[in-house]
Amino acid sequence: MSFCIFRQTLGQQMLEYDPRKRSYPGDDQLRVCTQQHKKRRASSKSSSADKYVDDGLSVSNVKKARVSDRICETLDDLNVHLKSFKSGTNAKACEVCGKNTLWKCSKCNKAICGPASRN
Repeated sequence: MSFCIFRQTLGQQMLEYDPRKRSYPGDDQLRVCTQQHKKRRASSKSSSADKYVDDGLSVSNVKKARVSDRICETLDDLNVHLKSFKSGTNAKACEVCGKNTLWKCSKCNKAICGPASRN
């Protein structure tokens, strides 16, 4: 990795950093977090990723995903999902990354990051 690429990657991380998400130790002590209303301090993001204990790809995770119809068997099934994305009005936590999104798959009725936010 060159120095320029490293700086660009670091800059991107710095722009996306939000201490209100409490991703790192000590984030809850920053002023932006302590000045929040008490109901908003506790992060209550519920995503289906919480159901999968192991990180990464494992046999148990694949079996759980197949049972819950999270895996498309063919590209045609995936294409049906991609075409069924609709933009809503209420922001919900994305099933994949946990960030708030307005996009929803109308086939499986799950919130997921839309095509514009996948870059």
